Amino acid sequence: MTSEIINTGKITPHRLYALVCLVSRLKTSRQQTIIDMLQPTILVENQSSAESVFDAARDYGLIREQPNETVTLNVEQEHIQTIDSFRRYMQHALLGVKEEHIPNYLFNLYSAWYATQDEQVLLFSAGDYEVKFNDQVFKDLSTNAFNSTKFNAWRPWAAFLGLGWPMKVGLSETRREILVPDAHIRLGGVLPTLLPEKNEKVSFSVFAERLAVTCPELDGGDLFEYCWDQSRGGEQHGNNLSLMVSTGLRVLHDVGIIQLIQQRDASSNWYLYPAEGHPVGRQVTHIVRRGA
Repeated sequence: MTSEIINTGKITPHRLYALVCLVSRLKTSRQQTIIDMLQPTILVENQSSAESVFDAARDYGLIREQPNETVTLNVEQEHIQTIDSFRRYMQHALLGVKEEHIPNYLFNLYSAWYATQDEQVLLFSAGDYEVKFNDQVFKDLSTNAFNSTKFNAWRPWAAFLGLGWPMKVGLSETRREILVPDAHIRLGGVLPTLLPEKNEKVSFSVFAERLAVTCPELDGGDLFEYCWDQSRGGEQHGNNLSLMVSTGLRVLHDVGIIQLIQQRDASSNWYLYPAEGHPVGRQVTHIVRRGA
């Protein structure tokens, strides 16, 4: 496997953002100065966490080491102006990978597998998230491609990038955190590509085709379809949408960013994942981008 941001839990979204903001504030500085400020030696025995975060910032083009060993910001200020602008930068840097030789392929593959599981991810026991993925997607490997370290690193990044949100479940002695599938932030970040023209009513079939190309880890995408075949190959999903995408679309509809439409005379129907009590029914035929 190529390099993955989930190879270590030391690199978290907010640690990475803090480092980049520090570099921006200092204008020019040296690597050791930055690391000392993030993880002072008076407080810790080693600075491995700060060093890992620094390496990630350099690898993802956020910072640059000059020939004279000074460190400067390597992106436009607008990309780190807010946590949301930083999120959009990292969405572009980490998501959409579908070739095995490109960094963060495993991150995207696991995200696709997670999306195909629908409500089952809410019922898994601790350990199921790694074991089931290895058994289903990497069944022919003698060693595990995914483990608890990668899963624990994947979850905060998946939440930050917009594939879900964290929720605590269970009793106090067995309490754990799960990621509730909800892609509204991921979808919101690519809406200008999926729906270029505001107020234009687009067939949901066209929208679904664009989604599959733009987000290979979501419904219809290459990674999603591969993981569906490996995990649920005996089932047909047809025009039924995953819980992750359905929840995301409903949220965007609720806040007025999109409008989901059911048109009686439409040539094809798509079906959102069941959500009892939600004003948007299961069937959808068209979609419109309304808000920002």
